[in-house]
Amino acid sequence: MVKISEEKVIALWLAGEFQSARFSSRLRELICEQAESEAILLKPDLTSEKENSARKNLLFAYRLYLKDDALFDKTEWFEEEWSVSEALSQLEYMDYSYWNEISQQTRKPREAAKTINNNIEVYDVSNEAFREAARVYLAGTNFPPVIAFQDNKNKRTLLEGHLRLTALALAESINKDIQARKVSVILGREINF
Repeated sequence: MVKISEEKVIALWLAGEFQSARFSSRLRELICEQAESEAILLKPDLTSEKENSARKNLLFAYRLYLKDDALFDKTEWFEEEWSVSEALSQLEYMDYSYWNEISQQTRKPREAAKTINNNIEVYDVSNEAFREAARVYLAGTNFPPVIAFQDNKNKRTLLEGHLRLTALALAESINKDIQARKVSVILGREINF
């Protein structure tokens, strides 16, 4: 476990979403609106106050729910290596309609994998992105870190990386041998004042 800065968390968060086919176009729009360069996401300089401020503004513009949330004010961040099995057992999805439905209201990624394996599509959204990501992972590619938050009751909620975590659950349902493989988890722990 290595303590990391808020600036690194924000850079990793945005990088993860920038690589997403679903979210990258909106991030590109916001980068243009803020007169920034994609380089602040692709090659972040964590020592630059200007870049760090631009990335934080970008995240808050992109994820409006974070702007009024004190998440970054009340959290210490750590980078950890977990087994796939640990990640799937300890992390749950955020409380959001799509993730609730695909996980049969459990917010658990293994339940989502069952839904996908049963060829159930939620809100008419194809499951192919999950299947493709699982195939890529099973072929040996490691994913970027997922980002989660642990509250003072030790509940661990995924903030970024839902597709990747779901793909891990789907890959595990195909090949249990991956359970010991390592996955990078950025975990924010609530600071008790």
